[in-house]
Amino acid sequence: MRIGDPLLVVIYYSNPAVRVDRTADVQCDIKVTRPDGTVSLSKTGVPCLQGDLANGGENFYSPGLILRFTGEPIDPKVEWSVNASLRDMVRGTEIAPKT
Repeated sequence: MRIGDPLLVVIYYSNPAVRVDRTADVQCDIKVTRPDGTVSLSKTGVPCLQGDLANGGENFYSPGLILRFTGEPIDPKVEWSVNASLRDMVRGTEIAPKT
């Protein structure tokens, strides 16, 4: 990535559990950490997928949550980390991949 180029972080998932009424409830926690360990962004309990899934939970979903980061000349030229956790509130499970 070059200085000034945008970096987009997009989260995809599939197979959320659905209630009897075909609704789902998936929440996201997102944390972006600078190379020195300080936190640039931290959001907890962001709604990622809520509501009616008429076709069931077997499809592939994007929560519409896209993180956009643009490196500035003053930003350190080393590795940043993005952590995102997905919680399926209906199923009672959580996954936390790291990028």
